[in-house]
Amino acid sequence: MKLYPDTVLQDAYDVIVIGAGLGGMTAASLLAKRGLSVLMIDQQMGKDLDLKHIFEKYRAVYLPEAGLLSSHGVYDTWLGADWMNSLDQQTGQLTNLPRVFIGEEFIMNGVSVVEAVAFGRNAVCSIDRFLSSQA
Repeated sequence: MKLYPDTVLQDAYDVIVIGAGLGGMTAASLLAKRGLSVLMIDQQMGKDLDLKHIFEKYRAVYLPEAGLLSSHGVYDTWLGADWMNSLDQQTGQLTNLPRVFIGEEFIMNGVSVVEAVAFGRNAVCSIDRFLSSQA
C-alpha cells in the first residue's frame, strides 16, 4: 500500500495513530508492546489521508490531538460535524464510529508532558479493551 509517492507500507495494521506528539507516541509504543501492529504518522501528513478508507481498513484509529485540527474543519470532514457529541468522555471512543478513539488533549488547550503520556496510556486501555471485545 502507498500512502505517499515514496512510501510503501504493509497492507494492514491493527491500529493507526494520527499524531506523533507525546500522547500518540506513548499510545503507539504501548500498543506495539501488546503485540499489535501500529502505524503512527504525523498529524500534518495525516491531513491528506482519506480517513474513510482508513476507517474501513484498520481495526482502530487513534486521533490524539483532534481539537488542534477541528478548528480547521479536518476532523469535522472525517468524523461529521457533530462528532464531539458522540464522544464517550470516559473511553474516548466515538459512539457513531466505534473504531475511532479521540485523545483527551482536545479538552484542554495544551497539556503537560505528564498529562500527554497519561492520555496516551488511557487510550491504550480503551483501544485494547475494544479490540479484545472484537476478537
